[in-house]
Amino acid sequence: ALVVDPRTRKQHSLNLDISAKNPDRLRVDVTAALGSYVGTFVMAGGRFEWLSAAERQFVSGPANSEAAKELLRIPVEPRAVVALLFGAQS
Repeated sequence: ALVVDPRTRKQHSLNLDISAKNPDRLRVDVTAALGSYVGTFVMAGGRFEWLSAAERQFVSGPANSEAAKELLRIPVEPRAVVALLFGAQS
């Protein structure tokens, strides 16, 4: 994934290792292009957790669009992200 830092406007290439289980379990391990650990995002049971190695920060809370907006800069329901990974349900 190519990510732009909104503060510095620099581009960073990140590797995303995504594991998901329908309908609401998601884990994303993030590493830099050269393999250094960046962080982990986990969503399960209506809650999310984010561990940032670079900022030495742990954040947790309800998995909702406001939490996603803080992390992704867009308000999206986390369950929608999992649904995109699995495709539309009939």
